[in-house]
Amino acid sequence: MFAKAKLRIQDPTIVGVELGGSKITAHVYRIHDQEGSLVHIASSCVQSKGLNRHTIARIEWLEESILNVLHTVEQQSKTTIKDAYIVVPSGILSSKMIENNIDLGGRPVTDETLRKLHDISVFINQKKDEEVLHVLPLRYSLDDMDNITDPHKMVGRKLSVLIHVITASKSFLHNIRQIFAHADVRIKGIIANPYATGLALLDEETMQLGSTVIDVGAESTTLSCFLDGELMFFKHFPLGAHHITRHIARKLNLSMEAAERAKIHYGFVSADAPAITMNEPIVDGNIQRYIAPIIMNDIEDLTIQVFDVLNQLDPKVWDRILVTGGGSQISGLTEFWSRGFRKQVRQESNYKLPSPLNDMTLAASLGAIKYGFTDYYNRASDHLGCFSNKTIWQRIKHWFNEDF
Repeated sequence: MFAKAKLRIQDPTIVGVELGGSKITAHVYRIHDQEGSLVHIASSCVQSKGLNRHTIARIEWLEESILNVLHTVEQQSKTTIKDAYIVVPSGILSSKMIENNIDLGGRPVTDETLRKLHDISVFINQKKDEEVLHVLPLRYSLDDMDNITDPHKMVGRKLSVLIHVITASKSFLHNIRQIFAHADVRIKGIIANPYATGLALLDEETMQLGSTVIDVGAESTTLSCFLDGELMFFKHFPLGAHHITRHIARKLNLSMEAAERAKIHYGFVSADAPAITMNEPIVDGNIQRYIAPIIMNDIEDLTIQVFDVLNQLDPKVWDRILVTGGGSQISGLTEFWSRGFRKQVRQESNYKLPSPLNDMTLAASLGAIKYGFTDYYNRASDHLGCFSNKTIWQRIKHWFNEDF
């Protein structure tokens, strides 16, 4: 009861904003305290002006885009937005694995033990332009016992942990903070795009057993691998749906708008598509027959890169492969990857959140809402000193089971 009383004095409004390569998306949700449920209030997206392949090309254009999307959801929700959770693009991220250990001397593992174990300040040599976003404990070992998910209250001589540390460009974040400060919006949390995408699409079981999400975006494709309840690996590939459109436009001498329409109407992925080269001349003026081969050139290139990465990881992480993002809507892509990876690959837009939208491009932005929902309840649990080492899904499950 104390925890719930503590929660009710918080603002139950959660705002998530994704800074994407082609658009900026914002959502407003509200938490219904009595039921512990999320209610969708408003959503909007605008063209992502000022961002060029995950770099800030013109900050005044980017600021205008962000202010526009915030203003729109404020009008829709009739709410003044005071704070928000921000999803930043994969192209500005880096990651590394860190192993740490602590001597227990036969004493039980406590919250304080884990805080010391998770302190990475001694081990990570941050560059001047890097800022830590996420510190994700992957697995623990206690003496000769491995693959421990929760070492709380266990006793032994030495406790070890493998930690996935995700960092982001400090200069990028500094400029984003400046934009939101101008809008009088406080940034409550910054979430890496691969992490947010997984939160939106995966449930506790699939995160625990192992899953891979391939997000085919406008300017890039992001591979996110989850195992034992955490993001254990991600990879950013600088090839997305807009690159395919540009190749169609260049090969067929079309405008970008006409090339995008041609891709949507005539494009498909098939191993049976005839092979062509970008220098091969067009004959008989029939451009339709060239759309699929052009798409296949890029998809085959991306497939090889993704497969090479997956082949080096624990096979459990790609037992389940989900595909999302605007580029994943190309006809035949999931079937082609299912045959190529010899796994069932399914397209996914079930975000496990109440939303009037069924859009393949919303995973990361809705992941910010899921992150904010958990953060809302973690404030009480952290105050009470409860399960501070649990994964994000374990915390959500605890609150639903115990309090609602």
